[in-house]
Amino acid sequence: MVKADGICITSQEQLAALLAAEEDLYEGYQFQELDFHDCVSVRPKTEFSHCSFYKCKLTDIRLEHCFFVDTVFEKCDFSNSLAGFCSLQRVTFQSCKMLGADWSDGVFRNVRFIDTMARYSNFTHSKFEDTLFSQCDLTEAVLEQCALKRFRLQECMLQGTIFFRTILKNIDLSTCNIARIRVGLGDLKGAVIEANQVFDLAALLEVKIK
Repeated sequence: MVKADGICITSQEQLAALLAAEEDLYEGYQFQELDFHDCVSVRPKTEFSHCSFYKCKLTDIRLEHCFFVDTVFEKCDFSNSLAGFCSLQRVTFQSCKMLGADWSDGVFRNVRFIDTMARYSNFTHSKFEDTLFSQCDLTEAVLEQCALKRFRLQECMLQGTIFFRTILKNIDLSTCNIARIRVGLGDLKGAVIEANQVFDLAALLEVKIK
């Protein structure tokens, strides 16, 4: 376990030395403008607690089975990263990019995704509790067979987003773009939409609107 009490890591050399220690817990670090791609992977079951990541590149790396607690990611890039089976609690993603990232089989509790581009990302089999997506682009993302508890979507792009076998009862979609949304009719039952969004669901309902 390494406690940093707010130590700022700003160079690749510092980052390499820190991760080479292969500690189970990194607590209180501030990572700024670093490229984690050079690290290739982070050891499974590593925990980052009370950390902040600012303008870091975590693209094309392996983060499976890691834990993130009380941590903030701001303007970070997770594109094409493999982050399956991760556990996140009280985590914020602010203005991040995660194009094609794999977050499948994850556990998300008290997590906020704000102004984040998550096109083609994969959240299959994940569990969400007290989680918010606000002003996010989830175009053609996959949230299949997910468990949603106190899950909110605000002003998100859900064009072509896949929700098969994810129950959307009481989920408010009224502020989102749901064109071409892919979901089973039974799973959609009880979701909240605006009247004009019925047109977006016409193909799904196999009806013609005059």
